[in-house]
Amino acid sequence: MKMQSPFSSHPLSYSLSHRVHASPRPAARLRSLLAAGALALASLALPFSAHADQGLWDASGQWVGTWGTAPAGPPLPAQTQTFTDQTLRLIVHTSIGGAQVRIRVSNELGSTPLRIGAAHIALRQAGADIVAGTDRVLTFSGATSITVPAGAPVLSDPVELNIPALGDLAVSLYLPGEVQASTIHGSAFQTNYVSLPGNFTGSATLPTQRTITSWPFLTEVDVSAPGAGAIVALGDSITDGAVTTIDANRRWPDLLALRLQTTRDTATDGAGASTSKLAGTGAGTGARTSARTSANAGNASAPKATATAASPAALRAASPALRALNSRLGVVNRGIGGDRLLRDPGEQPLFGRAALVRFDRDVLATSGVRHLIVLIGINDIGHPGTGTIPVTETVTAQDLIAGYRQLIARAHAKGIPVYGATLTPFEGTIFPGYYSPEKEAVRQAVNNWIRGGDEFDAVIDFDRAVRDPANPTRMLPAYDSGDHLHPNDLGMQAMANAIPLELFRSSGAALAPAGQQLRK
Repeated sequence: MKMQSPFSSHPLSYSLSHRVHASPRPAARLRSLLAAGALALASLALPFSAHADQGLWDASGQWVGTWGTAPAGPPLPAQTQTFTDQTLRLIVHTSIGGAQVRIRVSNELGSTPLRIGAAHIALRQAGADIVAGTDRVLTFSGATSITVPAGAPVLSDPVELNIPALGDLAVSLYLPGEVQASTIHGSAFQTNYVSLPGNFTGSATLPTQRTITSWPFLTEVDVSAPGAGAIVALGDSITDGAVTTIDANRRWPDLLALRLQTTRDTATDGAGASTSKLAGTGAGTGARTSARTSANAGNASAPKATATAASPAALRAASPALRALNSRLGVVNRGIGGDRLLRDPGEQPLFGRAALVRFDRDVLATSGVRHLIVLIGINDIGHPGTGTIPVTETVTAQDLIAGYRQLIARAHAKGIPVYGATLTPFEGTIFPGYYSPEKEAVRQAVNNWIRGGDEFDAVIDFDRAVRDPANPTRMLPAYDSGDHLHPNDLGMQAMANAIPLELFRSSGAALAPAGQQLRK
């Protein structure tokens, strides 16, 4: 399936990385390097432990992001969606469950107030239909409607609703009058619904006028989950899920959430084993330390991973003792197609503000954030000299390294470990001017620094996970979407499999109901 982008001359791409506090001792840290399913762990010193914000690691925190997206805009006039006295029914896929729920609505890119006439949330049955008996009215500071100031977000009040992990929710927003979607996530890879004129927020079946594949205004759904935490994935189109199957939730952060919910963690079953086993799905290896090398190490040419989702019922039937650790971690996707680390989008506003600019909004403001995965930089390398992006914006490896260091420092200041992902191959990409040998040299230099620089808390080697062993500057054909830049569904699975779940184990233990903190 070819990605539909309003900017055919501009590819939307992404990248990622890692460093983690695995020991409760202040001077100890765990650094992990993943090589396509093989994990090497080493104990090292944690340079930021002395000044980390302990408050972020308090397990008594209640709210955790179960879903999120990163807004961009305002769109160019030709790309702007207008709604006139209509109801939006926006479909989102959860990562973690909870007993209460709230939403975040954003007018942060708007220049005029945004009126929300009514808002509801329910479990999604299918299409635009909701599950009977699950519809809940949402209020904002006790009122059923709200005017969101230009440049601001709002949180709804909590409502009681049993939210399942890995389930679909329907968030309905009634927009009275004429409203332009100035704050929007342009490429949702999810079908959403726009009603005929009227307030249909409480309707079991929405009278649909048209469908869209974007998320206007909605940027986060939180659940009440004491003892839980969130992993934020910060990136570009590769994190956003470009070219993956629409409505299938095959972005690598979705598949990471699937692994977290369905992987049997033997560290919690009393057996004392040092490996993780997968229950109910073919996804994931997660071998620990030097004990095991995957049969697909170096990304074998015959991928076997599948992405079959476990049902909520199957999750409930699983032994809580075997999945308690990982199932307390939500995953929030903050990827934007076309986004860059260092520069704002210029004439392409839906590419989003630079990661350095949006970091506080999209990472630090995420409810319950405990870990950060960074996969960004390929567009900084590829975009200059393409479309309307001038060649004068060409970057060096040192430019990107300086940007990564800023992300690391700002996350560490809040006690958040940062996992760096290597940039994936892009030779042969169909986007004119995006690849050159000189640009490839920058990617290689950046990846060498990520792997060996010892500044991220750990490394997730996405490059090795998806590259062709016979032609390592190109993506493995089985993982290639066809544009030689974005992975397909199977490539996304390989990326999710390349993330060792052990990275999150120490904080998972710290987030247990006993109320321990990550660092003591």
